[in-house]
Amino acid sequence: MKFSLGDSTLSIVDFDFYGITPAQAQSYHESLCAHVAYVKEAGRKLGLPDSQLDQHDYSKWMPEEFPYYARQFHGDKGDPDGFASAWLHHVHCGSHHWQHFIFPDGFTPRGSNVEAGLMRMPKRDLREMVADWQGASRAYTGSWDMTEWLLNNLSKIRLHTASWAALAATLCEVGYDGNGLVYGR
Repeated sequence: MKFSLGDSTLSIVDFDFYGITPAQAQSYHESLCAHVAYVKEAGRKLGLPDSQLDQHDYSKWMPEEFPYYARQFHGDKGDPDGFASAWLHHVHCGSHHWQHFIFPDGFTPRGSNVEAGLMRMPKRDLREMVADWQGASRAYTGSWDMTEWLLNNLSKIRLHTASWAALAATLCEVGYDGNGLVYGR
């Protein structure tokens, strides 16, 4: 069994090296495909172009991410440092993650719109983030309803003030009380 990953390929031998079986890799591949399909469905409703949605989570098929995600979500969770590295790689590859727009050291250039190290998320990335949350909810819980996830996670999210407002508006657009969820965190 091999999965083509752009310029590289993961094979059964690679899976064994990373501590996953071909069945676990296949299971992860299938869940990832389902997630991406649901993100595309949600993203289209939010007006995102197919050219953007076709690239959603592309990095999760890269060797820097795929085996670690497969082990974390379909294996024994036996490599938390590998998964942490894969997650960090994913955040840096995917601008639909709020973490992508943070300067960890608080870098804020004088005269810029950066707020205490937080850059504004571009509208298309923010809308893809919401589609990602919706797609994850549908793929992993069987429901489009992400209320519980929002209530459990919004307080951990760090966004520029303008991005919070855009997030609230986008959540309202998809049927949530954006102001209550976002500003009531």
